Amino acid sequence: MTIRGVAAEAATTTPTVYSYYADREALLTALRALAFQRFSADARRGEIERYTTDLLRAGVDESW
Repeated sequence: MTIRGVAAEAATTTPTVYSYYADREALLTALRALAFQRFSADARRGEIERYTTDLLRAGVDESW
């Protein structure tokens, strides 16, 4: 993942992404935090089953 790639996917410019995140690591840190928040919210609502297949596949199939 690159800042340029993120900008392209978001239909914005690289400088715009840099105005929010200092570097790639800052962006990845923010993405991990968001993913954990969403996962935690789903777990509290009892909707954890939607992750089961992906988690199992990740543990079994390293090419995933």
